[in-house]
Amino acid sequence: MLTASSPLIKFSLFAVQLFLLLFICPTITIAQQKSVTGNVTDETGAPLPNISVLVKSSKAGTSTDASGNFRLMAAVGAVLEFSSVTHESFSLTVDSRNEYKIALKQKVDAMNDVVVVGYGRQKKVNLVGAVSMVTVDEKLVSRALPNISSGLTGLIPGLAAVQSSGMAGNNEASLIIRGLGTVNNASPLIVVDGMPDVDINRININDIETISVLKDATSASVYGSRAANGVILITTRSGKGMRKTSLNFNSNSSITKPTRGMDFLEDYARTLTLHQQRQAVNSLPGNQNFRNGTIDQWLALGMVDPIKYPNTDWWDVILRDGRFQNYNLSATGGNESSNFYASIGLKDEKGLQINNDYKQYNARFNFDYKVKSNMNTGVRFNGNWSNFTFALSEGFTDPDPGNTAGNDMQFAIAGILPYDPKTGYYGGVMAYGEDPQAYNP
Repeated sequence: MLTASSPLIKFSLFAVQLFLLLFICPTITIAQQKSVTGNVTDETGAPLPNISVLVKSSKAGTSTDASGNFRLMAAVGAVLEFSSVTHESFSLTVDSRNEYKIALKQKVDAMNDVVVVGYGRQKKVNLVGAVSMVTVDEKLVSRALPNISSGLTGLIPGLAAVQSSGMAGNNEASLIIRGLGTVNNASPLIVVDGMPDVDINRININDIETISVLKDATSASVYGSRAANGVILITTRSGKGMRKTSLNFNSNSSITKPTRGMDFLEDYARTLTLHQQRQAVNSLPGNQNFRNGTIDQWLALGMVDPIKYPNTDWWDVILRDGRFQNYNLSATGGNESSNFYASIGLKDEKGLQINNDYKQYNARFNFDYKVKSNMNTGVRFNGNWSNFTFALSEGFTDPDPGNTAGNDMQFAIAGILPYDPKTGYYGGVMAYGEDPQAYNP
């Protein structure tokens, strides 16, 4: 006979309880998270920066860096959502892999793009005037551009960007919208984050998010007569859509070499002979600037004593390989009510000519705070400092008509010693009869 306290009955009751716990009661599982990394590109394989990566039904998320890479914590079975303004959204379920490669398709319906137009933003489908927009992405930022004006060449229909000089610090492009409309100043109005009359070439290209160009007369309804030549609206970056703080660093560099140049006649005795032969056409030998003895002396002693009788190739002396370097460090972050963007940048440019250097330092801080659903406030700070070194305002020439001192490359003769390292003196005119205005660059 079995009683309630017998071991067999106790074992049966324990087995029933275990069965109910494992198969009838709801199963409780704890998902273990792991580190998930990946790379996001477009259809051509180019990396996509600033792509939002969110874990569905969670507050976790991040964004891709300048190389399209991302890293976050997610559990197996979690759904990752990739979204961008310029590309179609994409969802991915996390499996046993730890690394993923994602290719996003570009949005075809460009009529739904958001464009900055004066006060506020509109969709292209609702626009009346002629407006073009350029998004400053990795393809534009990765180029070694000295300034944003020269980078707009060929990007916007109706906008002509003409660069007339390659001199470091003076290589900006003149911008004209839909041709020259006046004999006076035909430059468009530049507006940066709502602030008009800003020098576009002083802006750090890494801080720019979008550029909108208002081409026709409808822009005058907002900006008045200053918009007669069109308006270029620049919107700088912010931390909108960011869930956590991220740091980005990018740099690029380039080397510039002259492709075409003039051959300088560094044989000073020969140049004096050419002057003498030219004057012999209509001048007597006694009225010529250079004597035969001076020419013979320079020809004989030029290779013996190059300090007293120099034969200087000025193009070889003043030309060098140019160099451009750009560094930028930025931080972005935000939440549902506020966001920020901060950056510092350095641009170091060395021109093709000696004594032509340009350095520019940039700093920017943008902060936005959402007071109410229909009220925002914010702060915009931007500062830049530069150091510009040059010999002549146009590189090799001085356009000032009042300059009669000969400070121009056309007055640089081969018979001048650039610099004497023994005495520490710079050379000057040494040949009898030479123009006293001859120039030592």
